[in-house]
Amino acid sequence: MVVAIGLFLLPGSGQALTGGRHVPISAAPWAVAIYESTTPPYVFLKCTGVIIDPLHILTAGHCVRGANPRKFHVLAGQSSVAHPRSGDAAQGRSVASYRLHPQGIVTDIAVLKLAAPLNLDGTHVSAVAVRRANTFAAERIAYVAGFGEESPGQQPAGTLTEITERVDRQGMCGQLDLGSPDAALDVCASSRTAGVCLGDSGAGLVTSGPHTVLLGILTAITDGGDCKAGNTAQYTYVGAPEVWRFLAGDNDPPLAPQTWNLVAAAGFTWRVGEPVLCGGSGVGQARTRYDLSLAGRRVRSSEHLIS
Repeated sequence: MVVAIGLFLLPGSGQALTGGRHVPISAAPWAVAIYESTTPPYVFLKCTGVIIDPLHILTAGHCVRGANPRKFHVLAGQSSVAHPRSGDAAQGRSVASYRLHPQGIVTDIAVLKLAAPLNLDGTHVSAVAVRRANTFAAERIAYVAGFGEESPGQQPAGTLTEITERVDRQGMCGQLDLGSPDAALDVCASSRTAGVCLGDSGAGLVTSGPHTVLLGILTAITDGGDCKAGNTAQYTYVGAPEVWRFLAGDNDPPLAPQTWNLVAAAGFTWRVGEPVLCGGSGVGQARTRYDLSLAGRRVRSSEHLIS
């Protein structure tokens, strides 16, 4: 179903990009504009989303939480909502339903199911690969592209804008040490010359290089304020097992412990035939593996359910 664009574009409520560069949709063909239609026929630019397969869009949970999914529409394959470029290949779809991650605002992500699948042409409309690893490399260069305001208070033209950011080390958001149960669920990044603003929560942070991979979904700002160059953008890290399992269709993914109280044992005597009891406390619930090593060589591995 192709959705017609209305007469006016109204600003949304999520984060967006300012101080960036306009790019054609072919530079980020996974990016879609998520908007809410109203009466009279205005277009309320709500958020940005990321195509993960022909039928599903990943975005920030607060973009849709509590709302009727039929109010939302997705525009793919277009560089600007209000001012299409020559060569764009726009595809509009209604949203049929959405799923919210069971951890709520901790993960703050949603998967939208479209009323009809997108045609992935590989140039203007394309799915992005999702990272599946529990850690990521800090200080790497990554990119985020989204629709929305380009300066504070400016009515957005819905033009795709991209900025380059440097990724913080895991557990850090600018000057803020997360030090919290959800630290492993976050990846943060910032740019000295650009920042995130209003109108574009749900934009995807992707790796640079020939093989683009999605690292995270924009959900918040931790310091610097909206629309200011150098502010730190907070993304939900899609490589965490409880996130990518949810993206794969698991509505009740195991929630892995994110922080631990670790106790090191030394000087004890291990007798042949006697069990070695290991313990720890964590936040959440997960099946966790213990590895037993002697002189650096793993000799035993086992799994236990921690509750």
